[in-house]
Amino acid sequence: MTTRRDVLIVDDELAVARALADALGLRGHRVTIAASAEEALALPEPEVLVVDLFLKGMSGLDLLDEFVARGGAPRVVLMTGLPTVADCRRALRLGAAEFLTKPFPFEDLARAVENDLRTSAPGGITAERFERIYAAGPRASERAARDVAAWCLRSELSPATRARIATVVAELVDNTTRHAYGTLYGASEHAIELHAEMDARVLMLEVRDHGCGFDAVEHELQASMPLNSGLARVATLTENLSIRSTPGEGTRVRARFTVSTADFDVDGRIDLTELDHLAPDTARELLATLAEDPHAPIVLSPALAVVVGRMLAGPDPRRALQRALWS
Repeated sequence: MTTRRDVLIVDDELAVARALADALGLRGHRVTIAASAEEALALPEPEVLVVDLFLKGMSGLDLLDEFVARGGAPRVVLMTGLPTVADCRRALRLGAAEFLTKPFPFEDLARAVENDLRTSAPGGITAERFERIYAAGPRASERAARDVAAWCLRSELSPATRARIATVVAELVDNTTRHAYGTLYGASEHAIELHAEMDARVLMLEVRDHGCGFDAVEHELQASMPLNSGLARVATLTENLSIRSTPGEGTRVRARFTVSTADFDVDGRIDLTELDHLAPDTARELLATLAEDPHAPIVLSPALAVVVGRMLAGPDPRRALQRALWS
Protein backbone atom coordinates (compact mmCIF):
# COMPACT_ATOMS: atom_id res chain seq x y z
CA MET A 1 0.00 0.00 0.00
CA THR A 2 1.37 3.44 -1.01
CA THR A 3 2.05 5.85 1.85
CA ARG A 4 0.34 9.17 1.33
CA ARG A 5 2.76 12.08 0.88
CA ASP A 6 2.42 15.87 1.00
CA VAL A 7 3.98 16.90 -2.32
CA LEU A 8 4.84 20.37 -3.63
CA ILE A 9 5.50 20.65 -7.37
CA VAL A 10 7.35 23.79 -8.48
CA ASP A 11 7.44 24.35 -12.24
CA ASP A 12 6.81 27.47 -14.31
CA GLU A 13 5.27 25.24 -17.00
CA LEU A 14 1.90 25.01 -15.29
CA ALA A 15 0.47 22.50 -17.79
CA VAL A 16 3.27 20.07 -16.91
CA ALA A 17 2.86 20.72 -13.19
CA ARG A 18 -0.91 20.11 -13.32
CA ALA A 19 -0.48 16.87 -15.26
CA LEU A 20 2.02 15.56 -12.73
CA ALA A 21 -0.18 16.72 -9.85
CA ASP A 22 -3.25 14.96 -11.27
CA ALA A 23 -1.31 11.72 -11.76
CA LEU A 24 0.13 11.81 -8.23
CA GLY A 25 -3.28 12.72 -6.84
CA LEU A 26 -4.75 9.56 -8.37
CA ARG A 27 -2.19 7.61 -6.33
CA GLY A 28 -3.49 9.20 -3.14
CA HIS A 29 -0.95 11.96 -2.61
CA ARG A 30 -1.83 15.50 -1.46
CA VAL A 31 -0.31 17.77 -4.11
CA THR A 32 0.20 21.55 -4.21
CA ILE A 33 1.52 23.50 -7.21
CA ALA A 34 3.71 26.62 -7.29
CA ALA A 35 4.84 28.46 -10.43
CA SER A 36 8.03 29.89 -8.89
CA ALA A 37 10.49 29.37 -6.06
CA GLU A 38 9.31 32.60 -4.45
CA GLU A 39 5.73 31.31 -4.40
CA ALA A 40 6.88 27.97 -3.00
CA LEU A 41 8.67 29.64 -0.09
CA ALA A 42 5.38 31.17 1.04
CA LEU A 43 3.79 27.71 1.38
CA PRO A 44 4.18 25.16 4.20
CA GLU A 45 7.20 22.88 3.84
CA PRO A 46 6.20 19.63 2.09
CA GLU A 47 7.35 16.08 2.73
CA VAL A 48 8.44 15.86 -0.91
CA LEU A 49 9.58 18.76 -3.09
CA VAL A 50 9.44 18.19 -6.86
CA VAL A 51 11.10 21.15 -8.54
CA ASP A 52 12.37 22.12 -11.97
CA LEU A 53 16.02 23.10 -11.97
CA PHE A 54 15.54 26.11 -14.27
CA LEU A 55 12.87 28.51 -13.05
CA LYS A 56 12.27 32.18 -13.69
CA GLY A 57 13.81 34.11 -10.82
CA MET A 58 15.29 31.80 -8.19
CA SER A 59 16.46 28.47 -9.60
CA GLY A 60 15.43 25.08 -8.26
CA LEU A 61 18.82 24.75 -6.57
CA ASP A 62 18.40 28.17 -4.97
CA LEU A 63 15.02 27.02 -3.62
CA LEU A 64 16.60 23.87 -2.21
CA ASP A 65 19.39 25.96 -0.69
CA GLU A 66 16.77 28.19 0.98
CA PHE A 67 14.93 25.21 2.47
CA VAL A 68 18.23 23.89 3.85
CA ALA A 69 19.07 27.33 5.29
CA ARG A 70 15.72 27.33 7.10
CA GLY A 71 16.49 23.96 8.63
CA GLY A 72 14.01 22.12 6.43
CA ALA A 73 14.57 18.62 5.13
CA PRO A 74 12.03 17.67 2.46
CA ARG A 75 12.77 14.80 0.10
CA VAL A 76 13.85 16.60 -3.07
CA VAL A 77 13.26 15.45 -6.64
CA LEU A 78 14.86 17.72 -9.25
CA MET A 79 13.64 17.83 -12.84
CA THR A 80 15.62 19.29 -15.74
CA GLY A 81 16.28 19.02 -19.42
CA LEU A 82 20.06 19.35 -19.63
CA PRO A 83 21.77 19.09 -16.24
CA THR A 84 25.45 19.95 -16.00
CA VAL A 85 27.95 18.06 -13.88
CA ALA A 86 28.16 21.09 -11.59
CA ASP A 87 24.37 21.10 -11.20
CA CYS A 88 24.34 17.42 -10.28
CA ARG A 89 27.15 17.80 -7.76
CA ARG A 90 25.57 20.78 -6.04
CA ALA A 91 22.15 19.08 -5.97
CA LEU A 92 23.58 15.99 -4.30
CA ARG A 93 25.53 18.06 -1.77
CA LEU A 94 22.35 19.93 -0.88
CA GLY A 95 20.55 16.65 -0.27
CA ALA A 96 18.58 16.01 -3.47
CA ALA A 97 17.33 12.42 -3.52
CA GLU A 98 16.58 12.09 -7.24
CA PHE A 99 17.55 13.84 -10.49
CA LEU A 100 15.05 13.19 -13.32
CA THR A 101 15.91 14.23 -16.89
CA LYS A 102 12.96 15.45 -18.94
CA PRO A 103 11.10 13.78 -20.52
CA PHE A 104 10.82 10.95 -17.99
CA PRO A 105 8.26 8.17 -17.45
CA PHE A 106 5.71 9.01 -14.75
CA GLU A 107 6.67 5.75 -13.02
CA ASP A 108 10.11 7.24 -12.29
CA LEU A 109 8.54 10.23 -10.56
CA ALA A 110 6.13 8.02 -8.59
CA ARG A 111 9.03 5.86 -7.41
CA ALA A 112 11.04 8.95 -6.40
CA VAL A 113 8.11 10.43 -4.47
CA GLU A 114 7.11 7.19 -2.75
CA ASN A 115 10.53 5.89 -1.73
CA ASP A 116 11.13 5.67 2.02
CA LEU A 117 11.62 9.25 3.19
CA ARG A 118 14.17 8.11 5.75
CA THR A 119 16.64 7.53 2.93
CA SER A 120 16.67 11.26 2.21
CA ALA A 121 19.33 13.25 4.00
CA PRO A 122 21.71 16.10 3.16
CA GLY A 123 24.38 14.57 0.96
CA GLY A 124 28.07 14.52 1.77
CA ILE A 125 27.74 14.56 5.57
CA THR A 126 28.94 11.75 7.82
CA ALA A 127 30.51 11.62 11.27
CA GLU A 128 33.96 11.97 9.67
CA ARG A 129 33.24 14.09 6.60
CA PHE A 130 31.35 17.26 5.70
CA GLU A 131 30.79 18.27 2.08
CA ARG A 132 28.45 20.99 0.87
CA ILE A 133 28.22 23.37 -2.08
CA TYR A 134 26.82 26.86 -1.52
CA ALA A 135 25.62 29.42 -4.04
CA ALA A 136 27.97 32.39 -3.79
CA GLY A 137 25.98 35.21 -2.24
CA PRO A 138 25.58 37.51 0.74
CA ARG A 139 24.08 34.77 2.96
CA ALA A 140 26.51 32.00 2.09
CA SER A 141 28.96 32.89 4.86
CA GLU A 142 26.46 32.58 7.72
CA ARG A 143 24.86 29.45 6.27
CA ALA A 144 28.18 27.68 5.89
CA ALA A 145 29.35 28.66 9.38
CA ARG A 146 26.11 27.42 10.99
CA ASP A 147 26.19 24.14 9.05
CA VAL A 148 29.80 23.40 10.00
CA ALA A 149 29.20 24.40 13.63
CA ALA A 150 26.24 21.98 13.78
CA TRP A 151 28.36 19.19 12.30
CA CYS A 152 31.12 19.90 14.84
CA LEU A 153 28.55 19.80 17.64
CA ARG A 154 27.30 16.39 16.49
CA SER A 155 30.94 15.29 16.34
CA GLU A 156 31.32 16.24 20.03
CA LEU A 157 33.92 18.96 19.57
CA SER A 158 34.24 21.46 22.39
CA PRO A 159 32.62 24.93 22.09
CA ALA A 160 35.97 26.74 21.79
CA THR A 161 37.06 24.44 18.96
CA ARG A 162 33.69 24.82 17.21
CA ALA A 163 33.92 28.59 17.53
CA ARG A 164 37.36 28.67 15.90
CA ILE A 165 36.31 26.43 13.02
CA ALA A 166 33.00 28.18 12.34
CA THR A 167 34.69 31.60 12.43
CA VAL A 168 37.29 30.44 9.90
CA VAL A 169 34.55 29.07 7.63
CA ALA A 170 32.64 32.36 7.84
CA GLU A 171 35.77 34.38 6.95
CA LEU A 172 36.81 32.12 4.05
CA VAL A 173 33.35 31.89 2.49
CA ASP A 174 32.85 35.64 2.84
CA ASN A 175 36.26 36.25 1.28
CA THR A 176 35.40 33.93 -1.60
CA THR A 177 31.99 35.49 -2.17
CA ARG A 178 33.41 39.00 -2.35
CA HIS A 179 36.60 38.34 -4.29
CA ALA A 180 36.05 35.26 -6.46
CA TYR A 181 32.77 36.27 -8.08
CA GLY A 182 32.23 39.89 -7.07
CA THR A 183 28.81 41.19 -8.09
CA LEU A 184 28.24 38.17 -10.36
CA TYR A 185 27.35 35.79 -7.52
CA GLY A 186 24.07 33.94 -7.33
CA ALA A 187 24.17 31.93 -10.55
CA SER A 188 24.30 28.16 -10.11
CA GLU A 189 27.77 27.94 -11.63
CA HIS A 190 29.09 30.50 -9.10
CA ALA A 191 29.47 28.02 -6.29
CA ILE A 192 31.64 27.64 -3.21
CA GLU A 193 32.68 24.10 -2.31
CA LEU A 194 33.27 23.32 1.35
CA HIS A 195 34.98 20.10 2.44
CA ALA A 196 36.02 19.01 5.93
CA GLU A 197 37.46 15.73 7.19
CA MET A 198 38.16 14.82 10.78
CA ASP A 199 39.95 12.10 12.69
CA ALA A 200 40.60 11.77 16.42
CA ARG A 201 43.02 14.70 16.59
CA VAL A 202 42.97 16.74 13.37
CA LEU A 203 40.32 18.46 11.26
CA MET A 204 41.22 19.47 7.70
CA LEU A 205 39.06 22.14 6.08
CA GLU A 206 39.08 23.10 2.40
CA VAL A 207 37.21 25.91 0.63
CA ARG A 208 37.26 26.00 -3.17
CA ASP A 209 35.88 28.27 -5.86
CA HIS A 210 36.17 28.55 -9.63
CA GLY A 211 36.23 32.32 -9.76
CA CYS A 212 38.70 34.93 -10.91
CA GLY A 213 41.58 33.92 -8.62
CA PHE A 214 44.19 36.32 -7.29
CA ASP A 215 47.90 36.91 -6.77
CA ALA A 216 48.59 34.85 -3.63
CA VAL A 217 51.85 36.67 -2.92
CA GLU A 218 50.09 40.04 -2.84
CA HIS A 219 47.42 38.73 -0.49
CA GLU A 220 50.03 37.17 1.79
CA LEU A 221 51.58 40.62 2.18
CA GLN A 222 48.20 42.13 3.04
CA ALA A 223 47.53 39.31 5.48
CA SER A 224 49.94 40.81 8.00
CA MET A 225 47.17 43.11 9.27
CA PRO A 226 44.34 41.13 10.98
CA LEU A 227 42.24 44.27 11.44
CA ASN A 228 41.92 44.66 7.68
CA SER A 229 42.42 41.13 6.35
CA GLY A 230 40.09 38.15 6.71
CA LEU A 231 42.91 35.82 5.70
CA ALA A 232 45.06 37.19 8.51
CA ARG A 233 42.27 36.52 11.01
CA VAL A 234 41.97 32.99 9.63
CA ALA A 235 45.71 32.45 10.05
CA THR A 236 45.50 33.31 13.76
CA LEU A 237 42.81 30.65 14.33
CA THR A 238 44.35 27.68 12.51
CA GLU A 239 47.39 25.51 13.07
CA ASN A 240 48.28 25.70 9.38
CA LEU A 241 46.92 27.64 6.41
CA SER A 242 47.75 27.20 2.72
CA ILE A 243 46.39 29.10 -0.29
CA ARG A 244 46.63 28.06 -3.94
CA SER A 245 45.18 30.53 -6.41
CA THR A 246 45.59 31.06 -10.13
CA PRO A 247 44.22 34.19 -11.81
CA GLY A 248 41.25 33.17 -13.95
CA GLU A 249 41.06 29.62 -12.60
CA GLY A 250 39.95 29.87 -8.97
CA THR A 251 41.27 29.41 -5.47
CA ARG A 252 41.70 26.60 -2.96
CA VAL A 253 42.29 27.35 0.73
CA ARG A 254 43.21 24.57 3.16
CA ALA A 255 43.22 24.97 6.94
CA ARG A 256 44.25 22.49 9.64
CA PHE A 257 42.90 22.43 13.19
CA THR A 258 43.88 20.38 16.22
CA VAL A 259 40.55 19.29 17.67
CA SER A 260 39.84 18.83 21.36
CA THR A 261 37.08 17.82 23.73
CA ALA A 262 36.43 18.83 27.34
CA ASP A 263 39.06 18.13 30.00
CA PHE A 264 37.44 17.33 33.36
CA ASP A 265 40.52 17.41 35.57
CA VAL A 266 42.97 20.27 35.16
CA ASP A 267 45.40 21.05 38.00
CA GLY A 268 43.11 19.39 40.55
CA ARG A 269 40.04 21.32 39.37
CA ILE A 270 36.89 20.05 37.68
CA ASP A 271 36.74 22.17 34.52
CA LEU A 272 33.34 22.03 32.79
CA THR A 273 33.63 25.24 30.81
CA GLU A 274 33.87 23.36 27.52
CA LEU A 275 30.55 21.55 27.89
CA ASP A 276 27.25 22.57 26.27
CA HIS A 277 25.16 20.50 28.66
CA LEU A 278 25.43 18.09 31.59
CA ALA A 279 25.02 14.40 30.88
CA PRO A 280 23.09 12.54 33.62
CA ASP A 281 26.20 10.86 35.06
CA THR A 282 28.09 14.17 35.08
CA ALA A 283 25.18 15.96 36.77
CA ARG A 284 24.92 13.33 39.51
CA GLU A 285 28.69 13.35 40.15
CA LEU A 286 28.79 17.15 40.20
CA LEU A 287 25.88 17.46 42.66
CA ALA A 288 27.39 14.77 44.92
CA THR A 289 30.72 16.61 44.91
CA LEU A 290 29.08 19.90 45.84
CA ALA A 291 27.02 18.21 48.57
CA GLU A 292 30.25 16.98 50.18
CA ASP A 293 32.18 20.20 49.64
CA PRO A 294 30.28 23.37 48.62
CA HIS A 295 33.63 25.05 47.96
CA ALA A 296 35.02 22.34 45.65
CA PRO A 297 37.23 23.76 42.85
CA ILE A 298 34.69 23.48 40.01
CA VAL A 299 34.81 25.80 36.99
CA LEU A 300 31.54 26.27 35.09
CA SER A 301 30.49 28.34 32.13
CA PRO A 302 27.85 30.99 32.96
CA ALA A 303 25.13 28.94 31.28
CA LEU A 304 26.02 25.78 33.20
CA ALA A 305 26.26 27.76 36.44
CA VAL A 306 22.58 28.67 36.05
CA VAL A 307 21.71 25.01 35.38
CA VAL A 308 23.60 23.81 38.45
CA GLY A 309 22.15 26.59 40.59
CA ARG A 310 18.61 25.54 39.72
CA MET A 311 19.42 21.90 40.45
CA LEU A 312 20.86 22.80 43.86
CA ALA A 313 17.83 24.93 44.70
CA GLY A 314 15.34 22.16 43.99
CA PRO A 315 11.81 22.47 42.59
CA ASP A 316 10.71 25.57 44.57
CA PRO A 317 10.46 28.25 41.83
CA ARG A 318 11.39 31.14 44.15
CA ARG A 319 14.43 29.37 45.57
CA ALA A 320 15.41 28.20 42.09
CA LEU A 321 15.34 31.75 40.75
CA GLN A 322 17.30 33.10 43.71
CA ARG A 323 20.00 30.40 43.48
CA ALA A 324 20.19 30.64 39.68
CA LEU A 325 20.78 34.39 39.83
CA TRP A 326 23.30 33.96 42.63
CA SER A 327 25.25 31.37 40.65
